[in-house]
Amino acid sequence: MNPDGLNKLTVTYTTDCNIIQVNEKVEQIINSEKNAKNKILQEISKLTLAARSTSILNQKSNYLNKIAKLNNQLKEIESETKIIKYRHDVKPMIEAYKALPPCENKISFVGKSISEKISPERMKIIRQFFDVVENYISINVHHKVNVSTNCSNCNIDIKNLSEPVQGEILECPGCGLNLISYKDNTLQTSTSDYKDRENFEKMFINYQGLEKIIFPNSLFVDLDKYYKSFDLPDGKTVKMRKAKGELQDLEYQSLLTALQKTKYVMYYDHVWLLANIYWGMPLADIQNYRDRLMRDYDITESVFKIIKGDRKASISTKWRLQKQLKMRGYHVPPRDFKGVETPDILEYYEQMWMQMCAGANDPEIVYIP
Repeated sequence: MNPDGLNKLTVTYTTDCNIIQVNEKVEQIINSEKNAKNKILQEISKLTLAARSTSILNQKSNYLNKIAKLNNQLKEIESETKIIKYRHDVKPMIEAYKALPPCENKISFVGKSISEKISPERMKIIRQFFDVVENYISINVHHKVNVSTNCSNCNIDIKNLSEPVQGEILECPGCGLNLISYKDNTLQTSTSDYKDRENFEKMFINYQGLEKIIFPNSLFVDLDKYYKSFDLPDGKTVKMRKAKGELQDLEYQSLLTALQKTKYVMYYDHVWLLANIYWGMPLADIQNYRDRLMRDYDITESVFKIIKGDRKASISTKWRLQKQLKMRGYHVPPRDFKGVETPDILEYYEQMWMQMCAGANDPEIVYIP
């Protein structure tokens, strides 16, 4: 229950968020729910009367379910179960945050973006804290990255540089560093940029199982042998049972492991089509997202090229595709993009993507954790 919107909280932060202070506010909100006891009792009374007045089973069942939920809320308020459980759940994050060193106010320049220094560990703890809080109260969290336009090498302001003519390379007037630029939303790129873009588009096609590829019969034979060695059903059996509704969708990670063990790793990027043929797994239908995804890619890629500078850094194409799809409101099942990246790599991806979204200067490109 959310009486009068009392347990609504909005938090905006950049490089740090004092979750100790936020925690105090959350506890105040949870404790304030005690004032809603009379309203809950009134609502239970109304629903009880409505349940007695109707002879329609669906309506009566709906009323009774609502009454049960309100009774549970009432018990939590009276026994203080909610606040006790909340304190237990956030304790690890609060203690970890207290153990962090003081937040640095130092500024680090990252290409065209300039932002306060971000601590991955600090950001991780803050995100985990808010993941818990949202289970207890209604909360809006806005994580913003302060950006401006400065050269990543010499820090000179480059926002007023004129766009280069066709065939020319935009350079920093202070140090000569090659810069990436836009002209009427057209990205000036190199050959390697086109290759990266092409790989992203291929992954977009593969995710839908639209690529043109023929799997050898030996692959299916070896996969059957692999699964049978663990007393698991072969592909034909799984597909038949799925068609009958006896099995839910399986994990792609299992098929990736099988490809590794059977020495067919060359088909990793075709796992979705393979799962559809071998197991009968459904394929994604995202063709109508293509133009929007490619535009988002071009804009954010220009920022990434600047941020990473001369480092040979990259972001997994699979990881990026699922991030862009989420940003566009497409529900991506967690099983679809499970990878083998380590926590450190995933943290790096998140930090890069956060800065790429912030530096895009496009109201439709918003960072979503």
